[in-house]
Amino acid sequence: MNPAQPFHSGAHATTSSKAQVAVHKPLLPRLSQYATVALVALFALFLVLVATLAVYGATRSEKAYAGVSIAGVDVSGQSRSEISARVDSSFYEYQQQPVALVANGETFVTSLQNLGVTIDKDATIERAMNYGRSGSFWDRS
Repeated sequence: MNPAQPFHSGAHATTSSKAQVAVHKPLLPRLSQYATVALVALFALFLVLVATLAVYGATRSEKAYAGVSIAGVDVSGQSRSEISARVDSSFYEYQQQPVALVANGETFVTSLQNLGVTIDKDATIERAMNYGRSGSFWDRS
């Protein structure tokens, strides 16, 4: 008999040690199962996120992404032809704004259109359409 251990009857000690094994043994497999379920759930969530981004990009292949604007004009979700019409109408209004030029004490009022101010519409539309479509997958998302 070991003096450091309290006295137990043989039957009680055997039952007690089996009970401890029964209580502690299943705990590790349960934690492992929970961890596996959590990792599978996180991986599934990641796959759903990646798939969502891919579907969003595929459905917007011919349209400007959300949040894209040209000189303050929102062109989100619009096609090239729709953007072209918006740029034409918005820039026409901008070109008609009066501009006052002062030289040698004289004031001259004219419009930007009369001054020959133009916009490279094709390049502007191209930049709007390409916004968010260049770089790595992570940059684009």
